[in-house]
Amino acid sequence: MRVHILGTGAIGCQVAVGLRARNNVTLILRSQQALQDFRSRQNVITYNRVDKEEPVHSSGFDAVVAGEDTFSENPLKAVVVATKSQHTVNAIGSIKSHLSSSSTIVLLQNGMGVAEELLRTFWPGNARIEAPSIIVGVNRHAVRREEPFSILHASGWTNPEEGVHLGVMPGSLPEQTQPVIQAFTNSAELNATAVDWPELQIRMMRKLVVNGSINAVAALLECTNGSLIDNKHGLILLRGVCDEAAQIRMSDDC
Repeated sequence: MRVHILGTGAIGCQVAVGLRARNNVTLILRSQQALQDFRSRQNVITYNRVDKEEPVHSSGFDAVVAGEDTFSENPLKAVVVATKSQHTVNAIGSIKSHLSSSSTIVLLQNGMGVAEELLRTFWPGNARIEAPSIIVGVNRHAVRREEPFSILHASGWTNPEEGVHLGVMPGSLPEQTQPVIQAFTNSAELNATAVDWPELQIRMMRKLVVNGSINAVAALLECTNGSLIDNKHGLILLRGVCDEAAQIRMSDDC
């Protein structure tokens, strides 16, 4: 299967490396300059893992520029979107002409509501029948971008509660989504697990609260995320954010 990766930051490069062993992978880059940069690196992604002494130089990737008509297949079979949440609509807009109801989109972003926003924007109302199938993922891998097309993987490849949890959005076609999920679960590095949609929603909400509390409090206190465990003021703030999130969730259920 050919998988296209839209967004080549830390997560996009990690997924590309994880899928490359058993699939053809094409990176969708945002500009000709990015394409030339990737070609100057011989189309190689450098993958470092903290428990390994030597990096892996993963090769064999194809690359195209978003918005240009140079794709090797049309419509695209599988597209992994690893951009920031706020950039997803524009990113999908740049390749919409290459998507159809036979495509499958995998969304790997923080936050919630991205899939619903895509459907409202590009396939509203009766046009929903033309929409791709959608898989949403909660990614708990700790990956850092060292430089363009070079990443450091810190954790997430062993513990089943870490890694990637994937859920199929209702209305999607199983015959399209299952091979894509299988591609993820076949990769040991991605440590991916399929869960049902209600379970995925819970995991998405949990990560939303974690990111909205830890990241914000660490920024306010000008400290690292890990040091909050020993900061009594930070713990008070974290508890307050979590309590407020719980109250909002409970009010939504009423």
